[in-house]
Amino acid sequence: ELYREFIDRLVSPEEVTTIYNIVVSTIKTNFRDKIHVIFDKVALEDGSVTEACIERVSWGLLNSAETPSEDRRYEELPDAQLNYQNLQAHVEDYNNTHKVPLHLVVFKYMSQHVLRATRVLGRVSGHMMLVGVGGSGRRSLTRLAAHICGYKLVAPIINSANNYQDLKTDLKKLVISAGIEEKA
Repeated sequence: ELYREFIDRLVSPEEVTTIYNIVVSTIKTNFRDKIHVIFDKVALEDGSVTEACIERVSWGLLNSAETPSEDRRYEELPDAQLNYQNLQAHVEDYNNTHKVPLHLVVFKYMSQHVLRATRVLGRVSGHMMLVGVGGSGRRSLTRLAAHICGYKLVAPIINSANNYQDLKTDLKKLVISAGIEEKA
């Protein structure tokens, strides 16, 4: 989990490799069990554990879409196919409960981003800023992650006519809604 916490914030493969090496070194130094014992479910046939092995271990809130959001637990997700099915069910649930549907195709890279977003949003005071090129799916995945966590997504409308006072007004409404009216 520590590995995942750090790599969620990294961008280059070299940085990920550095964190992997630190984790492996720390396990060797401080744990009684060897790394292949700790990651026995994903270790290679020869017992070695690589970065790719660790990346196959998924944790998240992708319980069944029928499970109420307040009952969803952050847990290991050992079956990739079941993860995809649950994620597809969450997309369908979102589409059934919102006016504007999400047209998403579920695949590995997309599911990793949704897991990352739900992991961050599911924490107390969890927040994130997504940066990327337009049309890459940031908004859709954020909407889906908020839905999975049981949150109402608020997105201010931004255009060239907006100014600083408009931003303050939008933020004031949001704080009143969340803090005083206790709307999630």
